[in-house]
Amino acid sequence: MEATRQKIVTAEVINVARRNADLRKQVRFQGLPDSEIPLVPDKWEPYQRKYICTHGWKERERSTGKRTSHKLRRTECPFQMLVKSSCAEMERGASS
Repeated sequence: MEATRQKIVTAEVINVARRNADLRKQVRFQGLPDSEIPLVPDKWEPYQRKYICTHGWKERERSTGKRTSHKLRRTECPFQMLVKSSCAEMERGASS
């Protein structure tokens, strides 16, 4: 990354409230109480982050063309990385 001067930035963040709302809207969970839906705990804030390379930024729309344009290194880099919170549960008494 040093040789190419790439910089990784956060493009999108999905918080726990949004994820839980999306889960409640799913057809398979309609009509079920929250205790039966695998909701994400509040302590896992934020639930998901999407990182991209700054070379992959899209050009912003400038409606009137009056503002100055900035020269960015747009190379349409396809790099994306999703980072999600998760929890692995182990059975008690199980040996690894």
